[in-house]
Amino acid sequence: MDSRTEIKEIAEVAKRLTLLYVEDDIPTRRFLKRRLEEIFGVVAEAANGEEGLKRFLQGGIDLVISDNIMPSMDGIEMIREIRRVDTRLPIILTTAFIDTDYLMEAINLGVTQFVAKPISMDLLYGAIQIAIQRVVLDNLTRKAKEQEIELLRFQDRYHSLQQESARRKERNLIKNDHYLQTIQGKEGEEWVLDALHRSLEILSGDSYSVRGLDEGRALLFIVDGMGKGLSASVTTTLSIAFLNYLIDERIAQGARAELGSLVGDYLRFIQKELLEEEIISAGFYDFDFKRERLSYITFGMPSMLWVNSQGECERIKSSSPPLMKYSLPPLPQEICIQDLEKILLYSDGLNEALLDEETIYGEILEEELLWNRFLSEMNRRFRSRVKDVDDDITAFWVRRVPQNPSASRSYEIKSSLLEVHRLSDTIEEGLESFGIFDLEASTRFMTALTEMLMNAYEHGSLGVERLTKDQLIQEGSYDEYLAKESKPHRRIRVRLRRYEEGEATLLTCEVEDEGRGFDTQTLLQNLRNEPETLTSGRGIRLTKGLVDHLCFKKGGRVSQFTVVAREALFGNR
Repeated sequence: MDSRTEIKEIAEVAKRLTLLYVEDDIPTRRFLKRRLEEIFGVVAEAANGEEGLKRFLQGGIDLVISDNIMPSMDGIEMIREIRRVDTRLPIILTTAFIDTDYLMEAINLGVTQFVAKPISMDLLYGAIQIAIQRVVLDNLTRKAKEQEIELLRFQDRYHSLQQESARRKERNLIKNDHYLQTIQGKEGEEWVLDALHRSLEILSGDSYSVRGLDEGRALLFIVDGMGKGLSASVTTTLSIAFLNYLIDERIAQGARAELGSLVGDYLRFIQKELLEEEIISAGFYDFDFKRERLSYITFGMPSMLWVNSQGECERIKSSSPPLMKYSLPPLPQEICIQDLEKILLYSDGLNEALLDEETIYGEILEEELLWNRFLSEMNRRFRSRVKDVDDDITAFWVRRVPQNPSASRSYEIKSSLLEVHRLSDTIEEGLESFGIFDLEASTRFMTALTEMLMNAYEHGSLGVERLTKDQLIQEGSYDEYLAKESKPHRRIRVRLRRYEEGEATLLTCEVEDEGRGFDTQTLLQNLRNEPETLTSGRGIRLTKGLVDHLCFKKGGRVSQFTVVAREALFGNR
């Protein structure tokens, strides 16, 4: 049987199967259920292991996909009970928990596949295909050797505790003062600034920071230690730590951080530490959005890619060769950004990634910058198209927020769970009349909207604290708590806007509550340092992974997200 015939047979078999999907997180369950219904004939859902077991015992289940950490009964407990009845049923476990004993217990219970959280749809589809193949071949029994291999494959996706600690330390050295925020420019204009960092190894040769200076001013810097291994990582780590120290000192002293002075102080420090043969690529970009000026000093960096308001792409070459032990400090260059629509700043890793054996990604970068509206959209395309990456990647994407929507709608509701659900249904029913026909974009948008509405209700209106929420979920009483509590004197406001940009439509949503808000820097630290098994921040992680851009305004009381919709599905032009 050739591969096309096999894939066709698997698809036909899947349409005759009933899947049981067990997940306690409502937005995640809602989103994945829609995607799974495209594959299976019937998708039965359950909110925890106890409900999942009850549904399994009713009969007719052909395959199970289950989370593990859930109230009432977790995934492992449910699987243990299922195995008392059926030892051959294919089971896929989604989990962020990597303890060896836990994994071995899951494998001994006959778990067919593991998919790490946050869930990659490609990995999930691969796991489903394997599970269905085993149904087709009627070969679901596990041999001891197969169990060992599956365990090793899963463990290989994770680093040891020491490695994870080192990665966390590296992440904490990176500063992003504008994380999930917009930046105010001239005459009320807004700018978004997104950063991407992909490390090939635990100790990265690339790093960056985004620092807020004066009002409407941001300093971005990338440091790329040329070469590989520990030496390049140490140089990069020293560089980022010292640069952040310099900026913190100037802010504490109330002094203006001048680009030339900062780079000069950095050179005097780092050149003492460089080996004779060592070189560094580095870029320092001082955006003053109020004055509409960009000052920059670059050492051996790839060209900046710039798109103006007419949709024309230009390249701006690096101002200096790579930094060495005896390099002289150059003067800053300055350009006007009055006509700038978006700009891409990046390290060589992005430029040199292989599309195929003969083509590097740098050859299509201009095309990608013009096609994509946000860095997250470009990153998804990059991951789907690039064949091989052999270097760390760091990139900044700065773009002007569109000003004039082609359509807009506003809603206001009392803060109650019933009103939140009604509004979500109303908006979903009206998306086509609002000009959004892209099913994939609509699904991502509605899942994000549901999560942000619940965030506005839970944290904004009710003021549910993180530890309280975790405790109620563990007790299995959180849904009951939300249904019982309400603050009808408070309001939740939603504003939809549609923007047309060439062949793309940008659907932007703002959700505003009347709560205390929150600090995005605290959120950033929580997301970096807290285990993903905690419920805190899980909704924002989910939303950030679904939308093309997410930010918060008014001290965290307004969440704003944008989804790019196109007539063709993602990846087709």
